Amino acid sequence: MSNRTSWQRRLWVRVMPIALGLMLTVSPMLATSWAQTNSSSAPPPAAPVMLDGRELFKVQVSVGGYPPRTRALATARRIRAVAQDPNVDPALLSVAHDDLAETSNVTYDGDVLVYVTDADAEAASGNRRALAYRLQQLIADAIVTYRAARQPDQVLRGTLYALLVLLGTVLFLWLIVKTSGWVQRSLQRWKGRYISAVHFLGNEFLSAERVTDAIWEIFKLIRLGLLLIVLYVSWSQMLRSFPWTRPAGERLFDYIERAALTLGNHFVEYLPNLFFIALIAIATHYLLRIIRFLFTEIARNRVNVPGFFPQWANPTYNIVRVLVVLFAITMAFPYLPGSESPAFQGLSIFVGALFTLGSSGAIANLVAGIVLIYSRAYEQGDRVKISDAIGDVIDKSLMVTRLRTPKNVIITIPNLMVLSSHIVNYSASIAETQEPLIVHTTITLGYDVPWRQVHEVLIKAASKTDKILPTPPPFVLQTSLDDFYVSYELNAYTDHPKSMSRIFSELHQNLQDACNENNIEILSPHYGAMRDGNELAVPAKYWPPGYEPTRFRLETEGDRSNAAQS
Repeated sequence: MSNRTSWQRRLWVRVMPIALGLMLTVSPMLATSWAQTNSSSAPPPAAPVMLDGRELFKVQVSVGGYPPRTRALATARRIRAVAQDPNVDPALLSVAHDDLAETSNVTYDGDVLVYVTDADAEAASGNRRALAYRLQQLIADAIVTYRAARQPDQVLRGTLYALLVLLGTVLFLWLIVKTSGWVQRSLQRWKGRYISAVHFLGNEFLSAERVTDAIWEIFKLIRLGLLLIVLYVSWSQMLRSFPWTRPAGERLFDYIERAALTLGNHFVEYLPNLFFIALIAIATHYLLRIIRFLFTEIARNRVNVPGFFPQWANPTYNIVRVLVVLFAITMAFPYLPGSESPAFQGLSIFVGALFTLGSSGAIANLVAGIVLIYSRAYEQGDRVKISDAIGDVIDKSLMVTRLRTPKNVIITIPNLMVLSSHIVNYSASIAETQEPLIVHTTITLGYDVPWRQVHEVLIKAASKTDKILPTPPPFVLQTSLDDFYVSYELNAYTDHPKSMSRIFSELHQNLQDACNENNIEILSPHYGAMRDGNELAVPAKYWPPGYEPTRFRLETEGDRSNAAQS
């Protein structure tokens, strides 16, 4: 039983690849044969019979193995030969009926021009004989028109028409050149007067000069389009003026006519969508005006919202404006032309993915900028310290913060870095609570200087410093009693935080002068105490009654030996 099973498995393993290969080989052949069978079953398309670039009639069926295109070309060739022969009288065209062959033929002098069969009549939904007579009259009229177009007077008329078209084209080009110069000069005059800068989110997006340049570039693009259209139409019209080039001119004019009709039809079909887009744009415009009015009143303290500070009005308005515009774009997106096409949707997905993957850092800075706005950490013009940078805030945007240091160095800090650092605002106290800023500096003096005298001297030095307020008065804090000296911290009030560098410099100068005037050495002394020879390191007024400093005495080895001998 096991041997039989293994034999079946070996047979299956050998036969299966062969069967699979035959299937893969035969399947394309069957598919091709099926496609050819289906294509052969479809009737061939109708073919027009053309004379001098104009369609006379169409051949719709095959006869005797000849498809409509072959029959149409042969019929057009025979009609053209008759039309080009001046000895042929179109009035002598006749119709011959052959009931045996079941045809009605349009002939001239026994030569057949058109074969009309029952199949042709059935395709034209008419009678064979009637169809033949109709084609006879149509061909006769076409021959008369063909010959009339080649008469000398018609050729002269066509030449004059072509010259008029050429003259009109040259005149149009001259007007375009003159108009271009006038537009360029007018734009330069209107720059800054009627053409202003474009602002976005409170920042200048395009200057007036750049807007003027953009308008000029758009005008040049429109001018180029008009030139191409005029040249194309004039060229096709001149070709249509002569019978020998009329087919080429008809084709050129037909191209632009079909393009214009297609665009016009699409525009008419798009009018309802355009109405909805215009309605969304108008509603968004007036909604933004209402929102702007509300936040302007909040910024001017005319409308009070509990918990909402006036400083938040402008940035909040910018954020709300962006959200409203994005919502309006989302609403209008389905009405945009081509929004439902796979290509448009694929491009939208690609742009969204590109924006998501490539702007993670920008989005992080944007979110940090929003957090900084509502944390009220600083405002434009404040003197701040961010990490180790000190300066005045000259620009506060959603992406970066720019500082100008006291040395006039511009520092640009990404908002994400600002948010992750500690922020010291020297101007916030004055702006928010109307309380002046306290500037302070530390000086160390020895224990031999009375602390009351130190306080008096330091306060006097602070009072002489410019931009130090007399009220509240300066004060001194003794911050530490170190091993060798005392640390005195001088504190003074000022309402000019942007002048801190000059205040500190002048304050230190006055401290030096005041200490020198009062015989106070600005030192941080270090003492080596040998208590048998040094006087007390305290002011003399605190010495105990009858205290006299002991003298420092040195002994040598000889002194010791003499003392021992005695």
